[in-house]
Amino acid sequence: MKKIYCLIVLLTFSILNVKPGFAYQLMGIKWAGSAYNYTINPIGVDNAVDYSAKNSTITNAASLWTTVSTTNVQVNYQGTSTNTGWGVNDGENVVTWVTNGWTGNVIGISTSWYTSQNIIDSDIKLNTNFANDSRVSQLVTHEVGHSLGIDHTQESGASYEQDEYDAIMYWLLHTQTDLNRQ
Repeated sequence: MKKIYCLIVLLTFSILNVKPGFAYQLMGIKWAGSAYNYTINPIGVDNAVDYSAKNSTITNAASLWTTVSTTNVQVNYQGTSTNTGWGVNDGENVVTWVTNGWTGNVIGISTSWYTSQNIIDSDIKLNTNFANDSRVSQLVTHEVGHSLGIDHTQESGASYEQDEYDAIMYWLLHTQTDLNRQ
């Protein structure tokens, strides 16, 4: 009987001391109806180039969130749009391509509007200078994560575990060298 008791205490102690690997952190906001419906404007907002060849990359990357077994979120592509209003709370969640106004090597960004804890609009802006970058699909998955109310695993300069670094919601997309070793 003592051996069983000690084993239970030892297992309990071991379980309590295991640090779980976090793949993301929640922002505390979400879509009221558990659905993120979005459109894509395939024409560059400030260069008029047609990026429609990237639409399937965007839709496939966005839909990866529906495969996460611990979520019940729906990510629904609603077709193309002529909406150029990135960063405008207009009720249309639009993915746009933009050439100007970027700083450094920023590949993409998302912005969301919410009331209380419900997201009401979320737009994603992709940098046209990186349209052919091999990381575009990872970027879209990352930015859609933000549109779903998911934050980074860690912020710049924070210490991190390897699983946080490897997570799609890490604050910085990996370099091509890092991608090649996966």
